[in-house]
Amino acid sequence: MVNIKPKIKLQLAGIDRLLDVLGWVSIIAIWVMTTTIMLDTIPHQSNSEGTAVVSSVESIILSLSLIATFLFLGLTFLNKFPHIFNYPMKITPENAVRQYTMATRLIRFLRLFVVIIFGIVNHQFLNSVKGEAEGYQFWLIALICAFLFIPVIVFIAKSYKHK
Repeated sequence: MVNIKPKIKLQLAGIDRLLDVLGWVSIIAIWVMTTTIMLDTIPHQSNSEGTAVVSSVESIILSLSLIATFLFLGLTFLNKFPHIFNYPMKITPENAVRQYTMATRLIRFLRLFVVIIFGIVNHQFLNSVKGEAEGYQFWLIALICAFLFIPVIVFIAKSYKHK
């Protein structure tokens, strides 16, 4: 038997709007940081003809920013279709609004955290290149795990609580 999930247009709460704004501000901030790093901080190299050459450091920083942007935009698009998500329980017309609201809010949190994580990794990478940091510290790994797993665990717990 196929569970047909209802398609519902959700009303955004204040926290949802705030998460959206913070997400967009974060993606803009990561690009401001990236362009600032690439223009000011990293010494530019040139080939024998005098043409600027993109260094491996610049390409890594640019790649991290591009990945963060693609993930952010992909999750933004995906969040428009909560009826296609997988849920830990059967979705019915009675629980759909609550479950969809929690699931889309989770995606908003994760989207924001992914951009923040990529921003921190970009910053740490730059510090390592400049010799101001010794690789990636343990706190970075712990922060990434907390940012990714705690919201998911909270969502699953709330989902079962509000079947």
